[in-house]
Amino acid sequence: MLSFSDLKQKIKTFYSEVKVEAKKVSWPDRKTVLSATGVVLAFSLIIAVFVGTIDAIFTAIFNFLISTFGHWTSS
Repeated sequence: MLSFSDLKQKIKTFYSEVKVEAKKVSWPDRKTVLSATGVVLAFSLIIAVFVGTIDAIFTAIFNFLISTFGHWTSS
């Protein structure tokens, strides 16, 4: 069973290793991050408009069908 001091040492070791590995990461520059963020936001907006349009079309179709043929009953 791990003692508290062993657990504390393992946590310290873990975070020191995380710090070392984080320094090895090739982080993108500000321009790249802003560019990628813009692409993600634009794509999200396009998908939202597409899904909203499809939803509005299906809503109109179903409302037309219900108003034309009435409500179905299970009798």
